[in-house]
Amino acid sequence: MAQGNRGTQLNPNQYSSLLVTFDDDLMVNELEYEGTTPKLIRRNFKTEYLDKGFATAIGARILSFAEVKHRNLDIGYGSKLHEWGYICVEFLRNKNNPWTVEVANKIAKERIGSKFGSCYREFFFIDGKYVNNHIDDERNLALDLGDDIQYCPAIDGYHDYFS
Repeated sequence: MAQGNRGTQLNPNQYSSLLVTFDDDLMVNELEYEGTTPKLIRRNFKTEYLDKGFATAIGARILSFAEVKHRNLDIGYGSKLHEWGYICVEFLRNKNNPWTVEVANKIAKERIGSKFGSCYREFFFIDGKYVNNHIDDERNLALDLGDDIQYCPAIDGYHDYFS
């Protein structure tokens, strides 16, 4: 019992981690104006944002491939995060104030989404645990609404408009 919290004693500066993942080949669409004419520009996320300090600007840090591999994070079906080549940024906060899904969604929307939308993956890792985020919830809600069979009193029952 005396050594039960030895890790905390040796390293009191422990943090709660929020890991946000992006596709390694992510392209970001932006509008630029030539006078009053809008022009769509596609930019590579890694070279145009991450390599130019985006992670630091939003209060995060980029994880190297070695760090992601060392964490050996499971994304389901026996797959590991490092096997897919995702780019990962990590937000840290005090361990006494751990991340929740709601706060993580809010931070991602405010700091990332405000720049160029929800271009990150539909999952986060909070303290090493896989968690679905708002993108997954919104997609599932849209799919559920699309499968709704409408009631039609004229035919005295339910009618699927697609049949």
